[in-house]
Amino acid sequence: MRGRGSSKIDPNESPEQNENVVDTFKLEREDLGFDYVFLRLPQVSGKQIAWFLLVNYCWVVAGFVQVGSVILQAIPDYRCKTPADENFNLNYEAGTEFTPSTDPCLQYQGLENICTEFNDDFPAYYACFSEKKPSLQTEACNVGYIFDNSTFTRTVSTEYELVCENKELESAISAIFMSGLFFGVFIFGPLMDKIGRKLSAMIAMFGISAASLPLVLIPYHENGVWTYAALRWLSGFFSISAGTASFVWTMEIVGPKYRTWFGSLTQGIFSFGYMLLSLIGYLLSDWQDQMIVILLAPLLYIPIYLFLPTSIAWLFSSRKYDRARVETKKIAASLNVNDCSESFLDKVEASVKLQQKSGDGKVYTQIDLFKPPRMRIVTIVEMYQWFATTLVYYGYVFSFFYFL
Repeated sequence: MRGRGSSKIDPNESPEQNENVVDTFKLEREDLGFDYVFLRLPQVSGKQIAWFLLVNYCWVVAGFVQVGSVILQAIPDYRCKTPADENFNLNYEAGTEFTPSTDPCLQYQGLENICTEFNDDFPAYYACFSEKKPSLQTEACNVGYIFDNSTFTRTVSTEYELVCENKELESAISAIFMSGLFFGVFIFGPLMDKIGRKLSAMIAMFGISAASLPLVLIPYHENGVWTYAALRWLSGFFSISAGTASFVWTMEIVGPKYRTWFGSLTQGIFSFGYMLLSLIGYLLSDWQDQMIVILLAPLLYIPIYLFLPTSIAWLFSSRKYDRARVETKKIAASLNVNDCSESFLDKVEASVKLQQKSGDGKVYTQIDLFKPPRMRIVTIVEMYQWFATTLVYYGYVFSFFYFL
């Protein structure tokens, strides 16, 4: 008799029984680690594709969260307020006649003292103003702005007037949001290894909703723009965390032969989420109404979470072998694999242990990417590629309204 994982051949047992013995030398040569499981499980199947699409709903949400600034902070055409706006309740288009056409950040000097005798007669006021207009000097607008609300009735930029002297604030908010992505990757990565990919994605999706809720409820207040910036930082933090967790889960549920393809497809799903912004912006013209969608969308992940299997790769790598064996059998049954025997699971477990042992228990960090000379070159090239691609991509995305 042999215990689980034994590699000794018993001469008293039949050849068929000895075939089930774990050949550690063969496993060491193959060096498959967890991927040994795909010698029995399919590398890809219809159900695995369905799981892939479901878990990557995280990337759909991340898509419209990460580039949500395009509509949330949209800057439509604008002009300086004038006395005519107060006297005659003019809209953006009608009031352009009373502001300098060269720069929306300018106003005419002394306009509050011009043609005041016609403040209750628009035709007469317009005629009087037109006569004096050529001699008027301009100055920086200091009375607030009127925005074109034909596309969006209210955005963060229009509510807090993030234009002209406050224009840099809008860029700063976007930069703050992007820093949330940076910290999300670094902080949530170790958490995924500790509690698992599936649960990490669920926590991150709840985090997006939690960060969005105050933005739906809070009324306008003087320092509200910084409240918005802080909560958008949290949204960025959790959105990239959810996306990363789902990406890693995907890489562990399909075989190594198809991982490159599925990894690339996640970016297409992200783009689909980005495209949904057009629909959200078309249907909802108020930024807080748009935030309601961002608040509710992550909650749809709850039924997905209940349907998805736990990553058996994470269970094996975390040395939760008993649970890993149980979950592997469940996945095998759902994929119509009937020969996921205990002896096969012994070999999977042994293969994982051999690969873990070959690492001598060392924990690697990002610094190790720069130690071997060849890997250092590859790392630097890849970092530059991502920097250039991201710079151009988000540069165009966040500057969308400037191209209209």
